[in-house]
Amino acid sequence: MNPQNGYIMYDNEQNKYKVYSNGSWNDTTVETYTWGHSFKYLSIFNIHVPDYFIMSLGLNDFRGNLSPDFAAWNIRVNSFIAAFLEVNPNGYFIISTCTVSTGKMDNVGDDTNFQHAAMWQAKQNIIDNFSNLENEHVYIVDTALMVDADHAFSNTDKPIGHPLNTSIVATQNIQSGNPHFYDGYNAWGIPLAAFIQYTRTDI
Repeated sequence: MNPQNGYIMYDNEQNKYKVYSNGSWNDTTVETYTWGHSFKYLSIFNIHVPDYFIMSLGLNDFRGNLSPDFAAWNIRVNSFIAAFLEVNPNGYFIISTCTVSTGKMDNVGDDTNFQHAAMWQAKQNIIDNFSNLENEHVYIVDTALMVDADHAFSNTDKPIGHPLNTSIVATQNIQSGNPHFYDGYNAWGIPLAAFIQYTRTDI
C-alpha cells in the first residue's frame, strides 16, 4: 500500500474507521466527513484503473413506488460519472437499463403489473437523463431487452385441482423467486459483452 494523508479505511479487527495522517493510521468516525464517490483508492492498492464502469440499477430501488423522486438518484449517478472520468477521462461509463419485466402473472407472491409499471418509469428516467452523452463518455446499454418474462424466471409445474371434478388433476406453470430472473442472468450480460467487444481497442 502507498497511502497518502487523508485516506480512510475501515479496520475490521478494531471495528473502527481509520484516517491516514503523517505516516500513521488514526481513529476517526463516519460523521466527521462529507461523503462522495472517488476511485482514487485504486492507487492505494496499485490496482489498474478500469476502462469500463458498469452501473446496474436494481429492482429494489424503485419497484415498490409508482411516484418516485429520481432527483437524488440522478445526482448520485452524475457523481459516480465524474469520479470515474476523473481517474480515466477516456473510459466508458455504462448505465445498463433496469429490467422492466419482473415475470408473468402466474407467480408466487409478487404484484407483477405494479412492478412492471414502476420499473418502466425508472427506465424512462435513465433514457430521459442520460441519453446522447456519448461525447461525454456516458453510454446506455439496453440490458433490460434480454429479460424474457416467460423464460428468464424459475418455473415449476404445480398440481391444480378441477373445481367441479376432484378426480381430474392438472398442472399449472408457476414462477417462483420473482422478481429475480435467475434463469436469465447469462442473457442479461450479452448486450454488455457486445458493447465491450465493439468498443475495445486492444484487438
